[in-house]
Amino acid sequence: MSLRHFLSTQDWSRAELDALLVQAEAFKRQRLGHELRGKSIALLFFNNSMRTRTSFELGAQQLGGYAVVLSPGRDAWPIEFDVGTVMDGESEEHIVEVARVLSRYVDLIGVRAFPKFQDWNVDRQDRVLQGFARYASVPVINLETITHPCQELAHAMAMRERLGDLRGRKYVLTWTYTPGR
Repeated sequence: MSLRHFLSTQDWSRAELDALLVQAEAFKRQRLGHELRGKSIALLFFNNSMRTRTSFELGAQQLGGYAVVLSPGRDAWPIEFDVGTVMDGESEEHIVEVARVLSRYVDLIGVRAFPKFQDWNVDRQDRVLQGFARYASVPVINLETITHPCQELAHAMAMRERLGDLRGRKYVLTWTYTPGR
């Protein structure tokens, strides 16, 4: 079986996303399980989080796993993402080593790293998330970068619960930029 990351819902088929939603609905009905027994996940938060962090930490625990939360630059060393950079600056770690080392420790890596909102050509490269996906040997989950696929599934699940079958339905989702995020 090949390595499969969850970076964007666009990378998954409708049938695969529907299967994820069915599994999520089952987890919601049966809050405690053992699906992650003996498994650990690293959650890297380059930006603050309340709901995403809480839901992933509790979710891992409720499914029998363990989550370790790291905030690079705050409670863990800053990470350099440019390949070939001389490591003489602020960053103490390089993405190549960080992703490989964490892959030996944990079974899954979650990454939350907002874009800077200064240059779309730079932001859309999503260098932090893509760096982990490139160098990790375990699955990587996007906890919100330029997209928020887990939240997309949460919205779809809530709409299915409220409205039933969503095929053929249209909806509008609005969002507002929050300065300082």
